[in-house]
Amino acid sequence: MKGARLNNASLRGADFSGALMQGVKLKGASLAGASFEGAVLTGVDLTGLELDPAALVGCVIDPSGEAHRRVAELTARIEAAGRWVATNGDEGEPAVLDGEDLRPMLGLFAGRRLAAMSARNVCAIGVDFRGAQLQGANFDGADLRDADFTEADLRGASFRGAKLWHARFVHADVRSLPLTTGQLRRVNLEGAAFGAACFTASLMDAH
Repeated sequence: MKGARLNNASLRGADFSGALMQGVKLKGASLAGASFEGAVLTGVDLTGLELDPAALVGCVIDPSGEAHRRVAELTARIEAAGRWVATNGDEGEPAVLDGEDLRPMLGLFAGRRLAAMSARNVCAIGVDFRGAQLQGANFDGADLRDADFTEADLRGASFRGAKLWHARFVHADVRSLPLTTGQLRRVNLEGAAFGAACFTASLMDAH
């Protein structure tokens, strides 16, 4: 529903739970009894709407000022992770971004070398990870709705309990990651929420 124009619409009792509603126009809409639990409402003006606060429980709104202020520090961590990969561990270290709001960093992940990145419980709705090297990355509990992993290397990554609705994995590599021990680390999707067709265009292990 991103960008939909619902001005003056009669939406009484409508259920928008978990919906992606970035930039939706709701001016003058009738929303009595409507529920937006867990919906993404970034860029949405709720001024003047008669909404029960309980209807907005768990909603995702625009990034906070603190999230924007942390961009410089998190960018430095990403740069250090690139050095860690390039030098086989002699310099830098894997990026640890646990619990951060990554949305203000929309263009800083695509094409990056970020093997072993830890991004547990991050908010990364709509973030661009296209072509990134994310082997062994940990996205457990992350909100990755509408994120773009097109052509990313996700071998051995973990998405336990992650929200993956509308995330894109076109030509992404989600096969097992060979370890130095000779074992294989499989992609972990235990408890993740995603549609049946989410990985149909991905590179997967043969069964």
